[in-house]
Amino acid sequence: NFSHLYKQITTVCILAKVDKIFKDLDANSDGSVDFQEYVTLVACLTMMCNDFFIKK
Repeated sequence: NFSHLYKQITTVCILAKVDKIFKDLDANSDGSVDFQEYVTLVACLTMMCNDFFIKK
């Protein structure tokens, strides 16, 4: 059944992307995302959303 295989492959790909995002967020490479690293993410997302909605 290809749908089951597709679902497994999709899940693995999503997990790999999430893992990369967390590794990119971990600026000091200590294996965890601390508060400062999290706030940096929130600030970047806020600026991106602001730019998106201003252009609309």
